[in-house]
Amino acid sequence: MAAVKMELEREDEEIEKSRPSALLSEPEPVRPAPAVISPAGIHSDAKPLLTELRRLEPDRDGFVDLSYIKVSPSDINRVVNLVSALAYQLEGHDFELVTDRNRLRFAKDGTTIGFSITAPRKRVATKSGWRSYDYLHIGRLVFEIYGGRDGTRKNWSDTDNRKVEEAISQIVEGFRVALIVERERQEKQRIENEASPYGSSERTGHAQATERT
Repeated sequence: MAAVKMELEREDEEIEKSRPSALLSEPEPVRPAPAVISPAGIHSDAKPLLTELRRLEPDRDGFVDLSYIKVSPSDINRVVNLVSALAYQLEGHDFELVTDRNRLRFAKDGTTIGFSITAPRKRVATKSGWRSYDYLHIGRLVFEIYGGRDGTRKNWSDTDNRKVEEAISQIVEGFRVALIVERERQEKQRIENEASPYGSSERTGHAQATERT
């Protein structure tokens, strides 16, 4: 982790140097996530997500499901606001929100990092119908980053006292760490491929089977 921390500090220094001197003393504006979406306030890269989620019909469990985003229809505005806020924050680190292999990811210089947003349900006792229980949406979200390494935080969820949106800065840091780790993995694989007499073909199947990022 020491190497990852040093890389993040180096990037932060470069970002500070690239900013106009008149702005160095001014804090980065915080973009709140309003309860009601104003289309003009959504990051341009996140607007197609709003359109797609609103187009979907809920499944039999009451979810709208769009490639690793599986939430209640009542959560759509909140999800889009969250993704939009991340897009605004991450673009300051040269990330962009892209669609890759039919799912949203954040990308930088050709390396992509996947994520998911889900809405867990709660099992409750009921006397209606033939079942003694049912599942209810509880209005909570879980955000997960795919990739990174063990020991680094990859998921955040609503609690009674805190919403996922309040962890935006931590999530941004999570994406930055995951990107560095993914690049290290790709470089290691490249070196191994060059050293192998068979090249990369023998690893392709395994990489496709295990790749989640």
